Formats: sequence, structure tokens, C-alpha cells
Amino acid sequence: SQARPGVWTLGLTPGQQVSRLVEAARAKGRTRFAALLPDNDYGRAMAVALTGAVGGAAAPPTVRMYADDPASIEREVSALAPVDGLLLAATAPRLAGVTAALAKAEIQPSQVQVMGPAKWAQAADRAGAGDFLNGAWFAAPDATAHVPFETRYRQKYGGAAPGSASLTDLAFDAAAIARLAYQRGGFAMSVLTRNDGFTGVDGLLVLLPDGHVRRALAVYEI
Repeated sequence: SQARPGVWTLGLTPGQQVSRLVEAARAKGRTRFAALLPDNDYGRAMAVALTGAVGGAAAPPTVRMYADDPASIEREVSALAPVDGLLLAATAPRLAGVTAALAKAEIQPSQVQVMGPAKWAQAADRAGAGDFLNGAWFAAPDATAHVPFETRYRQKYGGAAPGSASLTDLAFDAAAIARLAYQRGGFAMSVLTRNDGFTGVDGLLVLLPDGHVRRALAVYEI
């Protein structure tokens, strides 16, 4: 919501993740999308991202929002239309209830491509789902792109980068973009929003004129 011309949000946003997942799902022939999301700011952001990613080239996605109680989850699961691509946003501990309701309704990743947030990269954030998420996807930076940064940091400072890895990455990206932009003629929009973008700690990122960021993301299968 803070993105605007001249102000870029460098973090991994719902829009970036969902766009990459829909792109990959379409490449596998998926055309009917739905979402089962928590009725909060994050869930609504994922819903907007899915609607935008699907666009007008296919039927609008079915979006069901559940309250924070088991009865609401089961009710919204029962209202899902037949689909071949399903977006979730839940993480532990709520994920267990969501996946149990989906399994009860006989919705399985073997039949429907289940997709979810980048937080699923952490086992703790997908705890409680059991085997349900086997075959599910999430989009995140390619881990191999991060290796050169880790190597250079250890060589220069003698240890791992401090604090949260994601926050450290964003800080280095911001500093590197500022340095490169200055070297290439200053902080004009034409320099900052160059089509070929910048090579960040986690791979390619392109600053768009509206304040959003396009990232090269990998699709991981659990």
C-alpha cells in the first residue's frame, strides 16, 4: 500500500508471489483458479493479487474468505467451486485446520495444484499440515542466487550476515541500487526504472514506475 512513484517496496509482496504461481500453473495447463484465504489484511491482499494475476484471459477466480474459527473454514471450503488451482495463505497453527477441512472435502494436491505463501519455505510455518501439502507450490527467491552474496560477506566480514536474512538482503539491495544508480547518472526515474533492472542479493529485481517491484522468483514444490 505504500508503493507509489518514487517510493518502492523492496520486500517480497503477495502480488509478486501470486503472479509467479499463476504463471507457473498456467504453464501446466491450469485454468480454473480459486482461493481460500483468512479474512484479514493479508488474505485480502492475496485475493487482490490472484484476481489481478488471472486477469481477463480466464474466468474470474472464486475467492472464499474465512473467519478465525473451524466452522467458518469448513463452511467456506464447502462453497468452493471445482477448480484445478487453489491458493492458500494460512500458516501454522491455523494451517492444520485449513488442510484438514480441505482433505475432508476430498480436495487433494494430487487433483488440484495447491499454492501458498513463501513462508511455507520454513517447516515451522507449514507444521500441522501432515502430508496434505506434498506437491504444493510456493514462490520465493532462488536460493542459489543468494550463495554468492553469502560467500562475499563471509570473505569480507568473517561470518554470516547479522539479523534476519530477509531484512539484511533488502538493506544490501537498497544500498547497491543507490550506488549503481549514482554511478549511472543519478537518481532520475529513467535510471532507477531501467528495463534490465538490478542484480540483487536474491536475484534480478526491476523497479517499476508505479513503485512496485518485479522479481525473478523460483517456484518450489513441497
